[in-house]
Amino acid sequence: MGRLPTNWFAVDDFGQVPDRVIAKRLGVSEGAVRYQRRLRDIEPYAPHKRAKGIDWDSVDNLGEVPDDMVAWQQECSETAVRRARQARGILASTYR
Repeated sequence: MGRLPTNWFAVDDFGQVPDRVIAKRLGVSEGAVRYQRRLRDIEPYAPHKRAKGIDWDSVDNLGEVPDDMVAWQQECSETAVRRARQARGILASTYR
């Protein structure tokens, strides 16, 4: 008994999450996801590239809310937020 074919048209988050996340969710290889993403001419998920366009000095809630919340708001990685906050000498939020 073989595997059912994957409905690639139902995947709406190519490039918005890592290929490995989609692969795990669908039960396919990461290479299969990468192939399908490239067929659609979609760039891979790269939160560090998105962070380069952020003017961190205008982000007013660094250190006031958790880094993961700022990352979600700015659509970048939590690591990018932490580095930006630390570079400005701002302590992490203790709010949870």
